[in-house]
Amino acid sequence: MMVRFDKNFLFLVLGVFLCFLCLNWIFPPQTDDIMFYVETILYPDRGFLYSYFETNGKFGEQVLKFFAARYIHSFWLEILISVVSTIFVFVLYFLIFLRNPKNKLDYLSFFLICTMILNVNFSGSFLWIAGNLNYIWGLGLIMIYLIPYRLFWNKCLSSFSKKHLQITQIHSVYLGILLLILGVFAGWSSENVGATICLLLGISFGFSLYKKISLPSWYYLGVLGFWCGWLILFFSPGSANRGALIDVTHSIPFSERGFVTIGEFFSASLYDQLVRINTTLNSACRKSFAVFFLVLMWFVIWKNRSKIKNFFILACVLSIGFTGLYFLLKTKFALIFYLVTLAMIVVLVKISKKYLLFMGLFVIWMFIGLTLIQFHGQVGLRARMGEGLILAMMIVLMFREFYLASQHKIWISRIVITLLCGSVLANLVNWGHYAYSWNQVVRYIDDQKRQGNFDIVISKNKFYSFYDKDFGEMGSDIHNEGNQLYARYFGIKSFCVK
Repeated sequence: MMVRFDKNFLFLVLGVFLCFLCLNWIFPPQTDDIMFYVETILYPDRGFLYSYFETNGKFGEQVLKFFAARYIHSFWLEILISVVSTIFVFVLYFLIFLRNPKNKLDYLSFFLICTMILNVNFSGSFLWIAGNLNYIWGLGLIMIYLIPYRLFWNKCLSSFSKKHLQITQIHSVYLGILLLILGVFAGWSSENVGATICLLLGISFGFSLYKKISLPSWYYLGVLGFWCGWLILFFSPGSANRGALIDVTHSIPFSERGFVTIGEFFSASLYDQLVRINTTLNSACRKSFAVFFLVLMWFVIWKNRSKIKNFFILACVLSIGFTGLYFLLKTKFALIFYLVTLAMIVVLVKISKKYLLFMGLFVIWMFIGLTLIQFHGQVGLRARMGEGLILAMMIVLMFREFYLASQHKIWISRIVITLLCGSVLANLVNWGHYAYSWNQVVRYIDDQKRQGNFDIVISKNKFYSFYDKDFGEMGSDIHNEGNQLYARYFGIKSFCVK
């Protein structure tokens, strides 16, 4: 079936691509980008799988270190990353709604998704080359892989709602082979999201048996590919070495260790396991969850507005109360917020069974967070993108329902568009200033070299950013490996930031 694109949609695709291209062109290579670039010069004979066996098992990391890191100063790499980022955003929308934006509400929903993306660790995931290769490419592969499964189960569930209408299955050898191959690379691309998808695929087999659904051959081949890909990642020697580099001192409490193996976790006492689980859940209580919690709370109150006098005042008071409790409890007792979230979703389910989707999505969100238990939950924000996308999905679904029931659609549209334009402008200004400061650092180093000074100390104020910098920073130790690679990059004796 031929897919028809309207003119507005083509302009939307072009606009998204140009925004990504502009921001990627502004943003300078940082930290890992530079360090891996230097390594490609120092060790040009390293093979594609070197990282898999030595430092990091993810597929995106192999592509980054073997290929992309060589071209961090090439404009065509900025174009490639912008194309991938554009595809990522539209695939995300398609995975949620199974169509491209086609009406005003669809476009507003798309704008809202883009606004959230721009304000939650945007640079560390989309602009930073290392982050883009590891997370946007990785999660993008997973989402593309999931599209046939999303279409299949959408058709099945639609049939259930119509008294089990006969489902026509399309057994395609070609699709099966494609999903087998794509599944390997998708499963190879993410530890935490990959583990969750592996579990959900397994559950889907049980559900199909319970409902007596005949699964097509491509379904099995795709699942086999994904499971194999994730096992390739899980048993990567490089990932094991990476974990070993994290503080594993046995003299500190088990719950505080930077990294534990699966065997160590299950060998620990039940108390230590529970403490570490709680710590891991606490680490998932980030700003994105706080925003989701507030939106859900307002939505639940709005859905029950006919039963609540002065519901707007109540929502405001509860919002203030939550904000205070969030900062007091998020590092120790985040589980309280999660239980309240589940309770609010239960209230919605009592209103309509369609909100069981929220229950499922939130449980998946919690499980993804728990998959980071080996790392004490303390990972970069970019590693939590899968969690963030799930929360964003629920926020958009709530927005659509509120919009359809609202009598102030024009004002809502203006607010969403203003938020999007403001977010784009804020990122342009912030990262434009960051790029200007970086160029000042480069010129300063060149001037110092001409004066015979090859021991460079840079003020950390030169790297100020209003937005989160989830791409790391150089430290004050000139003997640090990263600082030494920076020194080689600039052609100096030593480099540090204080």
